[in-house]
Amino acid sequence: MQAVPWDAADIETAHALRVALLENVLKRMDVAQHDRGEAERRQSLLMAELDHRVKNTISNIQALVQHTRAGATTLEGFATTLERRIRAMAHAHTLLAESRWEGASVRSLVEEELAAFRDGEMDNAGTGKCSLSGPDVLLTPKAALSIALVIHELTTNAAKYGALSTPQGRVEIDWRLDPVGTRFILRWRERGGPPVAPPPRKGFGSVVIERSLAYELKGRTELTFDPEGVACTLIVPADYTVRCNAAALRNSPA
Repeated sequence: MQAVPWDAADIETAHALRVALLENVLKRMDVAQHDRGEAERRQSLLMAELDHRVKNTISNIQALVQHTRAGATTLEGFATTLERRIRAMAHAHTLLAESRWEGASVRSLVEEELAAFRDGEMDNAGTGKCSLSGPDVLLTPKAALSIALVIHELTTNAAKYGALSTPQGRVEIDWRLDPVGTRFILRWRERGGPPVAPPPRKGFGSVVIERSLAYELKGRTELTFDPEGVACTLIVPADYTVRCNAAALRNSPA
C-alpha cells in the first residue's frame, strides 16, 4: 500500500501543528525555568531566615549564660537557673515550629511556665493556684521569645519569694488588646503570698522583666512590689500579635 500524497492543505495543517507543538514545548520550558527560579529564591530566603534565627538564638543563649553567671553564687545554682531559662526559650521555639513560625499562643506560653503550680486545669474559670483569662492571641516569634522569658522570670520569682511559695498564694494573669487595637497588654497579679518589699538590688531576672520588652519590642513593663503581692503589666505594640479571635476579644477583661 502507498500513502496518498499530501496536498497543500495537509502540508499547511502539519506546519501549524508543528508550530503549536514547538510553542507548547517552549512555554513549558519557560514555566519550568520560572518555577526553578522561584524555588531557588524561596530556598535563599529560607536559608537567610534560618541563618538569622540561629544567630539570634545563639546570641540570646550567650546573653543568658553571661548574665546568669554574673548573678550565680554557686556552680549548681548557675547550672539550674541557666537550664530553666533555656528550657523556657526552647518551649517557645517548639510552639513556633508547630505553627511553622507563624506565631505562638499566649495561653500556651503561660500554661507551660505555670504547669507545675496548678492543682487543676487552668481555664477562664480560674481553677487551682493560677487563673488565666484572655482572647485567642498568637504572638510573633520575636514577641513570643521575649514574653516567654519575662513570664519565666515572674514565675521563678513567685515560686521563690511570692504567691507560688505558699499554699494560700494565687496568681492571676489576663491579657487583651486595648479598645483601639494598638497595644497588647498582659497583666500578672499575685495575691495571698508573703508580704512583698522591693528587692535591695536588681538581679538579671528583674532586668529581663523591666528592660527586655523595651529593648526587643519597643514596649514597656510596669513592675510594682505591692505589700499584698507583685504586680506586673506588659505592654507591647499590637503589631507583635498575629491573630486575635474577635468574639473572645469582646469578652476579655477591660
